[in-house]
Amino acid sequence: MMAAWDVELGGEFGEPEGALDVAAGSNAIYAVGRCQGKAHVVGTPFVVDCVAADVRNFVMKLADNGSPVWSKPIRSEAMEDRIAVAIAPDGSVWVAGGFGGMGAFSVADCASATSGGSSDVFVAHLDPNGLCLGSTTFMGGLRDYATDIVALPEGGAVVTGRYHGTMYVAGEPMQTDINNGDTFVVALDADAAMVWGRAMNGGGVDEADVRLALAGDDVFLAGTFEGGFNGQPPPGKVRNVFVARLGAEGGDLEAFNLFGGAQEDRLLDVAITSVGPALLVSFEPGTLQVGDATLSSDAMNVALIGLTPELEPTFAVDLEGLVTEGSLVADPGSDDLLFAVTSTMGVAGMASSGNDRDVYLGRAGCLGQVRWLHRLGDGDAQYGRGVAMLAGSLLVAGEFGGDIAFGLHNVSAGTGADGFVARYDIPE
Repeated sequence: MMAAWDVELGGEFGEPEGALDVAAGSNAIYAVGRCQGKAHVVGTPFVVDCVAADVRNFVMKLADNGSPVWSKPIRSEAMEDRIAVAIAPDGSVWVAGGFGGMGAFSVADCASATSGGSSDVFVAHLDPNGLCLGSTTFMGGLRDYATDIVALPEGGAVVTGRYHGTMYVAGEPMQTDINNGDTFVVALDADAAMVWGRAMNGGGVDEADVRLALAGDDVFLAGTFEGGFNGQPPPGKVRNVFVARLGAEGGDLEAFNLFGGAQEDRLLDVAITSVGPALLVSFEPGTLQVGDATLSSDAMNVALIGLTPELEPTFAVDLEGLVTEGSLVADPGSDDLLFAVTSTMGVAGMASSGNDRDVYLGRAGCLGQVRWLHRLGDGDAQYGRGVAMLAGSLLVAGEFGGDIAFGLHNVSAGTGADGFVARYDIPE
């Protein structure tokens, strides 16, 4: 499968450069990632300037042909690994994550802030030219960070992540045990002012990513938890997966379901089709129970799960592999699901390249049947960190070491790792 274009981001010092998430719409693409020194968009004079000691991350705009338009620094002494990005209907961009350290923090020209714990949540709203429309930070008592954000049609956004201690949202406290980590969901207006917030409480430490998807007036939230969840006992032994439907107007819990197995299960991503949400879930050796279906794994397999709007399972398909990361997006033109997963042992019958890790792109039908697979491969290690749809094509963002193959175009990273964003026309 040929890439329509690919963009490589390479740095000066052999340190990892990487794209951590990607969003698209309104003939524009936004990517967020990490960098050190001057990270060049390879083959162009464009530079992502990360020379300053406190610039560790960036948000970048690309045209729909892959040409870089601008980049803005994200300044902090320390950053969480996850940064999320979402594009609004008016072409503006939302960025969310976690920051720490004693120095000032800022995104682009937004007002600076200082962390009050080991890390705090940040959210910034930038216009299509990269200028600040609004920003906010909020914190619990210890390590707090955002893992996903979705833009609302009327101009606001909903952000989710993890917090510890007491987090105040719109003046109201959300309490949690100081030793555990719980899930927060916060709605913001277009100026990034907080509108409402709620906590989703597990019975143990909930540290993995939480992900969001939007369908009309409903927000679908999915993540990983230990112990019981929202008053319900755990369905499995170690870590389990939850999915919930919240009302976008006030965050009321309208429905939820839990899935678990014999070992550790982890939510990778959630996407929305016209018939309901779909989940991408990794599960360790043993079984994963999804409704009446029981999936079995000898490694860390990945499962694709379809749900009704009431969150009852419609299908569960084992894609196999030894999957450590994955992203999922729905094709609005067909209701098919497109995914990028990182695996060391192949996926759905496609063998690995024999290297450390490969990125696999795939398309699955409305019942989870795999229509096609494509492996980037050919390098030391690749990581697929984000996917998005743009005008019927698939965007994938991530990080690679050694060589990587975008169709017939092979590129090589420097002494460390480089970031990439690539656009693929989607086969039927």
